[in-house]
Amino acid sequence: MARRASALSGRPRCRAEGSKEGVLFGLWYGNRLKDSDRYLTHGTNKQIFYKIYHSVEDIDVRAIKRL
Repeated sequence: MARRASALSGRPRCRAEGSKEGVLFGLWYGNRLKDSDRYLTHGTNKQIFYKIYHSVEDIDVRAIKRL
């Protein structure tokens, strides 16, 4: 099991959760993705990049696929 955990460390992983503002889509190690469109909010954390969706219309599938 330890091998599997170490194989995943440092690779982008995602999390989606509801918040007061909408749905948050976050990526641990998002800094390793090529976000040339600056689609994600980089915030103050150097590794976690995220996007908050206020409605379904806010989701840009093409931008997500480019990541």
